Amino acid sequence: MENLLGTYPKQPSKFIGEILKVVSQESTIPINVILTKSRKREVVEQRQKAMSLAKTFTGASLATIGLMIGNKDHATVLHACKTVNNLMDTDKNYKGDYTNMYIKIGRIIEMIPGELYACSKCGSIYVQTKAWVTINNKKFVDEIEVNDEFNNWCPDCQESVKVILLSEYIAAKNEKEESTTEPTLT
Repeated sequence: MENLLGTYPKQPSKFIGEILKVVSQESTIPINVILTKSRKREVVEQRQKAMSLAKTFTGASLATIGLMIGNKDHATVLHACKTVNNLMDTDKNYKGDYTNMYIKIGRIIEMIPGELYACSKCGSIYVQTKAWVTINNKKFVDEIEVNDEFNNWCPDCQESVKVILLSEYIAAKNEKEESTTEPTLT
């Protein structure tokens, strides 16, 4: 697959969040549903695609991929990758869907100049910011204030937002999820 569509540099494990967004958008199954323990076929299929894409695009270990995608173990990720490969060999529609996701993720990687900024509210990397151009020479001024919520617009939230590093957003979200799932002692 990679040889046909091109290879990309391995991304850090935090990029798994972007992979999940693409899988969710393409399948119309929300990320939070993909990450559940649901055994419904359509959910399992998308979770397996996300795991396979994460193995392809990131340098993350199978254990890390499993932990970040549904809190599964490394054996589940390995099984998912084998299942995806088998279905790609036998099902043209499945292969087309997977290839489309692969291409979209590749385009995201091509846009990454370095560390990725994201919307502090939803984690979208498609935040737009006001840019200034010097009037007389029409040169772009590239000193952009990322912390000013009045200069940044998130098309997903449909509002002005502050931006943070994507890695910070993912870490905060994981921390919040861990704190809400811990049982409380009374």
